[in-house]
Amino acid sequence: MLQSSRPFIAKDLDVEQLKRHVESRAAVVRAVPSATWALRSDGRDKGKGLALFNSAFWSAPWVVKGGVSPAAAVGDIFAEPNKYASGCRAATALVLLKGVLDVVGPGEFDKLNNYPPPMIWDKAWPAKLLAVDKQVSGLDWVPGDRGYINGTGSSGIDAGQWVISLDGASLWGFGAEPLVQSVEEWVQTEGGPVSAQRWYPGVGLEVHYP
Repeated sequence: MLQSSRPFIAKDLDVEQLKRHVESRAAVVRAVPSATWALRSDGRDKGKGLALFNSAFWSAPWVVKGGVSPAAAVGDIFAEPNKYASGCRAATALVLLKGVLDVVGPGEFDKLNNYPPPMIWDKAWPAKLLAVDKQVSGLDWVPGDRGYINGTGSSGIDAGQWVISLDGASLWGFGAEPLVQSVEEWVQTEGGPVSAQRWYPGVGLEVHYP
């Protein structure tokens, strides 16, 4: 974080809150190896089918079923990966949420039920469990950041790749064969520039929404 040009302001300027934020980023990185479910398209492009999910926890892809704990729903993805499939957009968002859950615990995480957007990560923005920076240099990555490498196509895999920063230099991408590459290697693989946005845990920070 010290190498980033972005300001990260601890909640109430409290050192313990800053430590909590750093731990949430570390938890995101720790969650990456457990994202072992199958690869499917996040949409209907190229006939690859829709995401697969456990209907005991989800009413639709990444919409928590009524009466179900969001913490339990996210936990089930990582506990029962054989019941799930997604594309890189959902996979990286769910890894981000798992890191947050592992730090804040079910009590705070389940407050997501108080927010109206249906998609679980869309609830996490107004809940300030996730944050986003919108004007970031292509080389500015902090461990636990989620970002996007543009591709050369207009949809599906060819459109680009969502990634998670593991150490500020290496980025993990979800797929049939998960791949870890440098920023420069990802740009070469995908053929397009790095998006200027970074998503990351809002835990322990002053988060302004929207």
